[in-house]
Amino acid sequence: MTPLDPTDPEVWRLVRAAVHNGLGSSLHTAIATTSPDGRAHVSPIGSLSLRGPGEGRYLELFNVGLARNLDHDPRFTLLTVDSRLRAWGRALLAGQFTEPPAVRLQGVASPARPATEGDLASFQRRVRPLMWTRGAKALWGRTDGTRVRDLTFTGVVPVRFGTVTRGLWPADLPRAEVAG
Repeated sequence: MTPLDPTDPEVWRLVRAAVHNGLGSSLHTAIATTSPDGRAHVSPIGSLSLRGPGEGRYLELFNVGLARNLDHDPRFTLLTVDSRLRAWGRALLAGQFTEPPAVRLQGVASPARPATEGDLASFQRRVRPLMWTRGAKALWGRTDGTRVRDLTFTGVVPVRFGTVTRGLWPADLPRAEVAG
């Protein structure tokens, strides 16, 4: 299947919902890269944020291998899955999801840059409810020196689970329904 255009407003709306639900249910997304010796490498990313259509970023907090791989080859594939029991339960009962439960995003990462106050504030809003815990303080209490990768998404590859995801993406609809 040809990847969908991440700058298409309808596709991007579905991407945003899938990523929001995926991050909300599992607190991370997975990003796959290739190591300099050609091996596949998958890392969890909890700091992903989507920007305008086809754009995102993440903070490089702990991902040394991921950073090395992106410095070597900036291409990546990101996978997010909505793991909410309620969403899956409803889909199993109804025989159909009402919104995409997963999505793959293909793209290219920029070279790492120093995080701005805006980059850090966006992430801190997400983790603020957890900052009372010892673990959150240990993980995210210090962000000085944090670097950021800007992401340009070049393709959206819907994840399909047979008939329970049929018709959720614009490419799944009959041609007359896609136009306009």
